Amino acid sequence: MVVTMDTSRHAELSWDDGDDWPSRLLLPPCTNLALLDRMWVVLFCSDLADKFDAWTAAFSSTAWTTTLPAVYPSIALVTNGNGKVSIDSSQAYPGWKKPSSISSYLHHNATYGMRSEPVGSHGHQATYREDGTLIRTTIAAGTADFNQPLSFSLSISGGVKEHHYINDVIPFLRALSLDGNPGVYNKRLAPTNITHPCLYQGPNIDAYISLRPTLPTGTHP
Repeated sequence: MVVTMDTSRHAELSWDDGDDWPSRLLLPPCTNLALLDRMWVVLFCSDLADKFDAWTAAFSSTAWTTTLPAVYPSIALVTNGNGKVSIDSSQAYPGWKKPSSISSYLHHNATYGMRSEPVGSHGHQATYREDGTLIRTTIAAGTADFNQPLSFSLSISGGVKEHHYINDVIPFLRALSLDGNPGVYNKRLAPTNITHPCLYQGPNIDAYISLRPTLPTGTHP
């Protein structure tokens, strides 16, 4: 198959072989979701699969997830006199921090989310629909985190980087790219969103979820 690109109608292609999220897109500027039925090309560095495979090997044990608190099946919402729905801030969730609103293609279709209290350096994220019910299936579901987002220690000594974005987020972005999903991260060091929704869950995302489960087997405190 031969692909020709009209550069006047497509976004500029940039590239950096040293980038931790080494995919770039050739696609028309995305102004609405009608773009989703167009063809695009996702490019990534040749060693991306090697990096992801190294991560799956390094984190092959999920024993640590059994210590995480179980997720709550729903969160409480309230409706004010104007009909606006919001989180019921008076509701407590033992073992978990207060829920908050979220809007990210990393958890598309999720309206709310909350994170567990730390269990050592580990943690868990749960996401919820607009009606407050738990999202149990990926890609929108929350997952276990080997490192809590607040455990920020980028130590290169010994070649180990203990950081949420290194051990949890970047591998997920790599899995998305390897499965052919378009999307460029919004920040290099600590990405919180990507530019396009995830369109396909393939074997690489499945491999990620097997090591970062959406429903750890722990119990409520």
